[in-house]
Amino acid sequence: MRRSCLSVPASDRAKVGKAVGLPADEIVVDLEDSVAADEKARARSELAARMPELTLGGADRRGPGERGGHRMVP
Repeated sequence: MRRSCLSVPASDRAKVGKAVGLPADEIVVDLEDSVAADEKARARSELAARMPELTLGGADRRGPGERGGHRMVP
């Protein structure tokens, strides 16, 4: 059961880094609404490059629309 959801903008490197260390049940790294149009491409490529270093301590890493399995989606 998920009780808390933390949403952070992918364009803010510091917030993404801090989020993975917080006790939220779910972390959503937003690549759309919270990212300025001219920052989207940079935010996407930077997040994809950082995924291996972002450890979620066994948290659920399902991608959009997935109902099972654990998969990290850049």
